[in-house]
Amino acid sequence: MDNSTNLRRKIFSLVRAFPDEKLPDIRTILESLLGKDEDTRLTDEEQIEEESNWQAYLKGEGIPWNIAREELADE
Repeated sequence: MDNSTNLRRKIFSLVRAFPDEKLPDIRTILESLLGKDEDTRLTDEEQIEEESNWQAYLKGEGIPWNIAREELADE
């Protein structure tokens, strides 16, 4: 496992440790680091889908990266 993989795991672990009420703040901080502005913010529908996907991930219902990568390559 390379260093960036370990770092990503640590970051995900830190995010999971925050209480739910702090998640909007964490999201804002992360988006600001990416340079996202108002024009690139998610719609309400996208936010609902994103939250649903995140909850599925937390329950262990995520798609393994190798499968997701293949599906994305087909698009």
